[in-house]
Amino acid sequence: MTGFFVFAATGFVARNAGACPEHGEPWVRAIIDDADGKRAEDVARLFAAELRARHIAVCTAPSEGAPPPLGVVAVRTSGEAAFVEVDVRDDLTAKSLKREVALADVPSDVRALTVAVAADELLRASWAELAVRSAPPSKRQVPVEVRDVVRDTLETPKQEGTPRIAFGAGAALDAFTAGSALLGADVLADVWIIPRLRVLARFGLRSGLSSAARDGDVSTSAIAFKLGVAVTITPPQLRAGLDLALRTGVMRVAFVATPSSGATGRSLDDVAVLADVAALGWLRLTTNLRALADAALSVPLRPVVATDGATVVTGVSGVGVSATLGLWGTF
Repeated sequence: MTGFFVFAATGFVARNAGACPEHGEPWVRAIIDDADGKRAEDVARLFAAELRARHIAVCTAPSEGAPPPLGVVAVRTSGEAAFVEVDVRDDLTAKSLKREVALADVPSDVRALTVAVAADELLRASWAELAVRSAPPSKRQVPVEVRDVVRDTLETPKQEGTPRIAFGAGAALDAFTAGSALLGADVLADVWIIPRLRVLARFGLRSGLSSAARDGDVSTSAIAFKLGVAVTITPPQLRAGLDLALRTGVMRVAFVATPSSGATGRSLDDVAVLADVAALGWLRLTTNLRALADAALSVPLRPVVATDGATVVTGVSGVGVSATLGLWGTF
């Protein structure tokens, strides 16, 4: 199939410098007739960029002895409308398409792009006939670059649907300015209400390093549960995104005392209540699998501490930070 652009654009050189097309390179010819020379130059440049991305050259003045172009596209523009004509030679489809593009309501800074896109769409539409089984066979071998254009034109992009539920697991950290630093793991469960809003739950186990006190050591462990809502602030269909979440939770904290020689101690456990605000980032690895990372600032609404006399040794107290890194399966 042949397609070619005719752009007689003052000052524009689609590929006039050097040989055009290069040896073995498929090409189209570009000519534009536009009273607005600057717009003609912009249309030609933008159209050439579209085809160059598909490994097809655009030439305004082909080298002597160049093979026939893939086709002919004629573009004629006026002050208020652009007439974009794609004339495909009978080498491939013997098809001719014509389209009128009104520019009166189009902002001046995007008129050239509008014309170039319309011309590119018509050229691809003419080539799309090559995929029709009942179409007459082409009289010329179709370059692989054109077959790629046809394939990309006809393929329907896959739309990523909004997940309904998600399950996952990850490594977790909770640290408090006036207390413990706890490491552990969380199980994650989320349910979407609408595409940008979901309810989330986190359940996990924590363990902290032993804290030294005047009369012995205290080791800390905890069971944590958080419940909240998250809002996706980036477009949900993107491969990567960012959410903001508000959560509240409880942490059952156990302190095990190991008294020094001659001292006495008592182990205890209690429940801390926390609230946090979190930023959650995610990256889609496959259709149903995402990597997840979140960081949160938390405040204990009901702190829990272990003391040695009047001195706080450790606990869930002060301002807290938490983080999770894990994997998330969506369904």
